[in-house]
Amino acid sequence: MKSISWASSGISAFLALTSLGWAASPPPLQARKSPLLVVTSPKRNATLGGVTVRVSAQISPRATESTFRATLNGTDITARFVRSCAGNPIKCTESAALSKVDGLVEGRNVVRMRVREWGGEYSNVRAAFTWNLLGDPTASPTVSSAQPDFNFTTLTPGGHQGGTQPWFQISSNAFSAGSPRTFPSNPISCSNSVYLLVEVDRRTLKEVKTTCLASPQVNAALEAIPATSFAVLGSLAYINADWSNLYPQAIGGSDYRKIGDQEAPWTYMMLGMGKSGWGLGVESYNTGYELDPAQQAQVNGVLTMNAHGLYDFHPTNNVVTHVDAVNKTVQIDGVTYTPPAAAAGLKAGFWVLPISRRTLTPVQEPEWDNSQCPKFCGAVYDADNFEKLTSMTVYLSRISWRDLIYVVAWGKQPGLDSIQLVTDQQPYTMLNQMGIPSYSLTSMTDPGSVLAGLVTPDPAVGARLPNRQVLVSSTPSTSGQLGQISAVLMRDMYDLYRPVNGVQNNLSADGDQGPAFIDLSFLKTLWQPSTPWPMMDTPGRVNAYQYLSYKIFHNLWAADEQPTSATTDIRGVYGEPSINGIFGGVDPTDLTKYPYPSGGTFTNPDNGAIYSFSQQEMTDVAQQLQAEFAAMDRVVRLYGSTGTGLRDTLLDTVIPHMTNELSLALESGGNGQTQLSFRMNDVMNWGASMANVTGILASDTGQDSLYGILSGFIHAMSSSGLLDPRNDGIPDYTVFANAAAVPDKFATYMQYQDETYDAVFSTLVQDWPKLSALSRNVVFEDSQVDKVDQVMQLGAKRYFTSALLTGTYQLDSYYGWDVTLPSQVGAWGPLGVNDPVRKCEALYDDSLNVWGVFPALSTATTGGNDIFFLTGEITNNWDKTMKEKMPPALYGQILFLPDAATGIPGLPKDVWFALGPVGLRDQGSLPKYDGRGGNCTR
Repeated sequence: MKSISWASSGISAFLALTSLGWAASPPPLQARKSPLLVVTSPKRNATLGGVTVRVSAQISPRATESTFRATLNGTDITARFVRSCAGNPIKCTESAALSKVDGLVEGRNVVRMRVREWGGEYSNVRAAFTWNLLGDPTASPTVSSAQPDFNFTTLTPGGHQGGTQPWFQISSNAFSAGSPRTFPSNPISCSNSVYLLVEVDRRTLKEVKTTCLASPQVNAALEAIPATSFAVLGSLAYINADWSNLYPQAIGGSDYRKIGDQEAPWTYMMLGMGKSGWGLGVESYNTGYELDPAQQAQVNGVLTMNAHGLYDFHPTNNVVTHVDAVNKTVQIDGVTYTPPAAAAGLKAGFWVLPISRRTLTPVQEPEWDNSQCPKFCGAVYDADNFEKLTSMTVYLSRISWRDLIYVVAWGKQPGLDSIQLVTDQQPYTMLNQMGIPSYSLTSMTDPGSVLAGLVTPDPAVGARLPNRQVLVSSTPSTSGQLGQISAVLMRDMYDLYRPVNGVQNNLSADGDQGPAFIDLSFLKTLWQPSTPWPMMDTPGRVNAYQYLSYKIFHNLWAADEQPTSATTDIRGVYGEPSINGIFGGVDPTDLTKYPYPSGGTFTNPDNGAIYSFSQQEMTDVAQQLQAEFAAMDRVVRLYGSTGTGLRDTLLDTVIPHMTNELSLALESGGNGQTQLSFRMNDVMNWGASMANVTGILASDTGQDSLYGILSGFIHAMSSSGLLDPRNDGIPDYTVFANAAAVPDKFATYMQYQDETYDAVFSTLVQDWPKLSALSRNVVFEDSQVDKVDQVMQLGAKRYFTSALLTGTYQLDSYYGWDVTLPSQVGAWGPLGVNDPVRKCEALYDDSLNVWGVFPALSTATTGGNDIFFLTGEITNNWDKTMKEKMPPALYGQILFLPDAATGIPGLPKDVWFALGPVGLRDQGSLPKYDGRGGNCTR
């Protein structure tokens, strides 16, 4: 049996193993095979011109000829390739001459090839190049997705200070990346201006133009930014943003014109893309009550290349957090917080800990002393004292949307009758509005009950599903809840931390039995800024690195088969699919293959460069490369492009199973007219929201759960363009369409999934701390893959079924008719007596704490069950062993009946059981029909 585990221990452990000889012993030679495919033309990073482009790849005799497939920019071109074989030993090549007729486009093109070995192993390779029909010599060469990532760093938070002082920097620690680039590139001083706008080319990361702007000039300047450019807009130092006129919608920004003084930006900075939609940029600003220098406007992140050859931005410095209600602790990035001492004396109580979403530090409140934090932080309230609960309501109401709220409850909470005695049912109603189900609180009927929650008043991080979720876990529970949760905190479009990829967790797991601990640190590790490579700190070591790189390239490939023209930078090909698997057979400390040159000097035959270095410097570099190659070999076997591993698991199994659930939900009677809006990580998050996720993911071998790695990869691919509905290079990665039309378009939406996976993998291996961390304690376990696949399928079923049930749609009723019929979304409204009366419908919650399922009011005159509303909340319908729990008879008698008006069948039981805890909108938020646009609106 094969197994996988994720380890998050520090780099020192790996280096210790290296010093003991672990890394110095590559895997046995018989365990390695030559690649099935190796791209021989065009050269990596090539800029080509002319009518045709020759693409060729050497194919191994082990490959099964009938399994060869090739695509150009997502279009199948397999038939264009011809196989030829010659030589002794025989060598075979697949080649094709491609032109515009085949799909070549001006600019970046990607040819992907795939072949399968007899017995099941796949190999995937990519040829990325820039092409121009006229052979324009000024065309900018593309940078392959395997090229180094770049760090985006704000140098002067709060705005550009003028003169020669740079505002921000784009840099990489890769050998071939060159020196850091600072912006503006030339000194500039602005007068009579409020903002500075810097346009940066998303292909080359070079400055296009820098402009000083007064407020009236901003919108026109932003509208002129093309989709192929970043726009970095910020208020000048010591000048507050003119928020009453600030609306950077042209680059994906927000409307601040009516935000009000309290929440208005003071210093402001935004990084967006031209022609992008709302929410796709990153906006950073501080308000009048956020005056700490660390809170001033700044944007920091990583730039990685997408399938269109354009760089995307990813926020950095993600944080893992845990809420442990059993032990009354909160952990944020390794710092453990505890409640005030008064908590120890309460039989039933609440601990509320507000944390700034900008700095992840406790929010100061006048009546609570946080001076001893991380001990004795936040506020505690006696749940048996209604006056204290009223005080808690006041406390919660003062917390800003720019804060997170950690909630820990314990003991026997008041029942429904007792809640009625608290003014406005507070604070329970307030917590419910933030996303903690009333059911979770009122089911705490045992003195040993606990509840862990992570919420925020921010309506954009709301409570209601689909597309919005809150983390909560409570006991007692028949569905495996433990009162413990974990999540990754990631910066959102406002540069504020919000929880993503959250799970019920077993923070007490010992790895031997019971629910597994789910390690979510993958997403934290992935998006850290890149760091300098070791052993590159002296000129001699740099020269030794270039010499060894040259020798390694020429030992592995013949002169006319070199995969890149840059043969003095071996790290530059880390992550290239056709090369990934080759490093396990290379030992750079082998002096018979990589001898120390006579006199310590080597002249490069390719370019005449002279490299001088000492033998010790060469030994230092060779040992470091040996450690890197050993780590690469282990990582490639799990994450890479060959063999059975995460790549095939995600692309061929998990993601197709998830997307198929939409078709199944539609076939089960879901409303195909629902306006569906989702991202892949939204769908994945529903798998995590299952109460019993830790139980089903328990490892058969005592290893930590694989869930954190696979779900982290889906998150990373989602933010790297996994879904590309517009095929335009803007990382919208959001589908918004009529639900019934989406399944047939999934293949088009996800045509770049291979490229996206490889871009994420490239990010993992192009930085030594990431590469070394990923290489440790890695074991592959088939049963873990099956379990994660099962959880994500169920999560997708929940997500899509709930979206189709709770999404808005239209109904037509005709004068004198006793039936209602579904209408076509987007059609115009009624025109006369004989035309339908159009209205919008959706499920809604009519009463907070009353249980029942009834036909909607609209059916009273028609007699048909054309729509239902549910009162109360649907509780989890699965127990901790993944078995369905029977719903009350009332549910079965009504929900499972066919619809009388439309003939749509009732919900099958497996769909109902998949829903889990679902909070439905209240009657006041029932959508309205928009007669002008012909659509339902919220």
